[in-house]
Amino acid sequence: MSLGKKLFQEVTTALMEMNEYNPSGMYVIPDKDDRRATLKEGVLNLMNQWSLVKNQWSKVYEISSSQA
Repeated sequence: MSLGKKLFQEVTTALMEMNEYNPSGMYVIPDKDDRRATLKEGVLNLMNQWSLVKNQWSKVYEISSSQA
């Protein structure tokens, strides 16, 4: 199965579960000028946050590996 199809299935499953457990909880990230962000803006924000956390954890892992 290609990565694109697997990713599509995972996102679809996650959205269906979100809707099942919290149907009114699908809100987008608000922007500074009192408007709702687009889906693209929300995804970009999420990817940026994930990248920052990933970089922080990789630095922690490098430090702990070098001390061992």
